[in-house]
This record gives sequence, C-alpha cells and structure tokens, in this order.
Amino acid sequence: MPLIDNPRAMASTGLLLGGAAFWVLRSGVHPARLGRAEGVVAAVALVLYVFTIAFAATATAELLLAAFICSLMVVFTFDVIVRGRPRRHAEGRR
Repeated sequence: MPLIDNPRAMASTGLLLGGAAFWVLRSGVHPARLGRAEGVVAAVALVLYVFTIAFAATATAELLLAAFICSLMVVFTFDVIVRGRPRRHAEGRR
C-alpha cells in the first residue's frame, strides 16, 4: 500500500521533490544557464502538473500523473547532460 494514494497529493509531492532536486542541481559554484530545451521541458512539466491537479478526479489522472513524473525525469536528464558538457568561460578567452 503506497504512502500517498491520492493522485493530487502524488503530483504535489512530485513537484516539491522535483523542485528540490532542480534547486540542488542548479546551485553550485558556477551554475549553468538554463537552456531553451531545458526551459521548454520544465514548462511542459509544469503544465502537466496543472493538468494532473485539475483532472485528479477523472479516469485520466493516473496517465497524467505518469506523464508528469516522466517529464520530471526528462528535466533531470537534460540538466545532467548540460552539466556534463565542458564549459567555455568568456573570461578565459582573450
């Protein structure tokens, strides 16, 4: 039996944990800029969260919740990929 059994509560927990993970990954000595693709995927995740909350009482709640959680994983993957690339510092070029 899951600890949280309501789709609305699951989505809210996912948003809080996803936001915390995003904040931890983005905070650092030299945080990278948020890229366009990463921003678009994060916006899609936020829209999916709103739809999951809005349609929590319908039959599609589980599908929307699954899509929302998958979109959080895609945002995380984009951030890990961006962090793995070597950076070019403007102050290093003269």
